[in-house]
Amino acid sequence: EAVDGESGTPSTDVGIQSRVCLARTLGQLGAFAEGRRHGEEALRLATLEGRGATPIIVHGRLGDLYLAQGDLEHAIRVLEPGLALCRASGNRNWWQVIAANLGSASALQGRLAEGRALLEEAISESIRTGARHASHRVVWLSEVCRLAGRGEEAWQHARQALDLARQLKAHGDEAHALHQLGVVHAHADPPDV
Repeated sequence: EAVDGESGTPSTDVGIQSRVCLARTLGQLGAFAEGRRHGEEALRLATLEGRGATPIIVHGRLGDLYLAQGDLEHAIRVLEPGLALCRASGNRNWWQVIAANLGSASALQGRLAEGRALLEEAISESIRTGARHASHRVVWLSEVCRLAGRGEEAWQHARQALDLARQLKAHGDEAHALHQLGVVHAHADPPDV
């Protein structure tokens, strides 16, 4: 219902945000094409009519969808302006989300130093503020370290992510941390089966 709200009304931002949340949910279900359609429409509307944090939220959520799909080019293309909007507005909550996603996408695209720097800054702020998904961001840092050939550091970060997830009772993030520990062990030389 919110997605169908009339353009230009006070509920416009609610409609835009609902559309991008629908896009993210569809992406998590693997319905990427449909999710992208809703997300890209939300971005178009947010660019034309969005107020306050709405454009930032749309950039962040659409970036989530692209990153989940593994479309790093589109993720970076959407997340970079989102990060600029966060900096311009001083929105530190969404800055953490977007910086971590952009850091992960950049690192996976081979820009390891740039990705690591963004992730470390986002993690530091996430831990300082007690953000719920700090542990998931530490998993991404573990992966960056693994990709850079820093196995011991990758293991330490995966272990830190697991501890954080358990402290926060974030069971989904705990699963990601356990998976990352397995990845680190599987890529050890020799593999630690």
